[in-house]
Amino acid sequence: SVSLFAMSTTPSKSLRDRFRAFVGGSAAPSGSGPAAAATGANPAFGAMSATGGASAASTSPEPEADFADTLSVAHPMPQRTANIQKLLQHLHTGALPDSMERIWFAVRDLTQPEHNPEVRQLVLALLKRMIQVHSQKLGVFRAHLFQVLSNHELGLDTPHVLAAIVALTRNGHDLSFFEQQIGQQLLDMLPACAKNNCLVPMLVFIREVFQFNFAALDPAAVTDIVLCVCRICTSTQEGAEAKACIAVFSAVAAQGHLSLNILDPVLAALCRVMCIDKFTVPAARVVEKIFNCAELEAMWSLRTLCGFLTADPPAPLNLLRGAVYSLSHIGWGYMKVETTDIKIETILPSFVHAITLGHLIVTFDIGMSMRTLVEKRGRDLQPPVWDLVLDVVQSIEECGLLGTQPNLQAALQDTLLAIQALYEADDYTGDSDRLFDVLESFPGDLDPGCALDYKVKSLRPPSSTWLQDIDVLVERYFVREHRHEYKMQ
Repeated sequence: SVSLFAMSTTPSKSLRDRFRAFVGGSAAPSGSGPAAAATGANPAFGAMSATGGASAASTSPEPEADFADTLSVAHPMPQRTANIQKLLQHLHTGALPDSMERIWFAVRDLTQPEHNPEVRQLVLALLKRMIQVHSQKLGVFRAHLFQVLSNHELGLDTPHVLAAIVALTRNGHDLSFFEQQIGQQLLDMLPACAKNNCLVPMLVFIREVFQFNFAALDPAAVTDIVLCVCRICTSTQEGAEAKACIAVFSAVAAQGHLSLNILDPVLAALCRVMCIDKFTVPAARVVEKIFNCAELEAMWSLRTLCGFLTADPPAPLNLLRGAVYSLSHIGWGYMKVETTDIKIETILPSFVHAITLGHLIVTFDIGMSMRTLVEKRGRDLQPPVWDLVLDVVQSIEECGLLGTQPNLQAALQDTLLAIQALYEADDYTGDSDRLFDVLESFPGDLDPGCALDYKVKSLRPPSSTWLQDIDVLVERYFVREHRHEYKMQ
């Protein structure tokens, strides 16, 4: 399309002179030529874009008489800010009317603390937009801009500084010229972001940096950042912040190696947030990634999760629940661990200890996990594992909660019925005497027929205690039994 500049009666005017005419700048100094002296009409910014921006050839012999001069300290503050606003609006569709370096050095004084926040933030917004327009042509100038943003006092300007850094790094993809400094900068900015309501964008940016440039970062800074994110995750009440924290942990775990000094805090943070329904599966997926990093991380993580359940003093309730959920799904649930063979017998003793803490919801979670274990893996369990399963079941029976908690009793009853079904199908390899002792002691309405048949068959007159055994059977299945059909049996 034909631009307004192409229709101008002064075709020799440069883009800088045209922009000066628009913003109301004075004519160029004498000796700059007729093109520089002409002010011309007042063209729209769209016309500047249509003519290719800086592609128009300048005929001025004095390049210092350019658009950047209209932004310099030589002009009144209202004129400078008005020109910055017009330029910022123009950059949404057009190119820079001058070199980025000239424009930046003309306005950088406005970022100093003595200027009001609106002016500082306007300049930072302009810097961000100029970076976006020239992101592929900055070169070593990137290092200068990063230094400027790193040294800028944050406070109210924090969201704008963050936005400029995000633009400078192309959303974490390019850290050229400041790879070793960016980690410490992110760490320094986290507290300010938390105070100025831009923590979620900051966490999202950290995730991008970790995902694309993890190996280039300073390991010490990475450790400190992850520990800070752990504290945020365990203390936040905002769902968006928790989700962003999980994404950061996922990016770290995806690197295939976690430092052991951050493994425990990360697992603790994930276990705590796992108790929130909408974050249960995402957090569990990150735990699965951690277990699949390497054998060392898997074994350390297993030890850590079991340690949460056996800690003295006891761990918080949400941490206990998250550990139970993670261990049960790592051991026999939907999580798949390929780095090492997770032994069920290393998990169940910690469940027994957790039951003794007296938390109803934790005991219920363990009861549900036992039902899943028996139904999914019961045919493959070996005698030592069955002993531990019965230890857990007996601990639940003895915890004193069954009489007042029908849901817990129902979950345990389902587990016992599943074990009984395995026995009747000849797939139970554990201690039969102990199994039926557990079935007899259950206070619910289990069918006692199977247990009674087993007990009767075990009566042997040569035994020195056979009369006492008969007395126990009569007491249990006739005196205390309220169902007539079993009394008749």
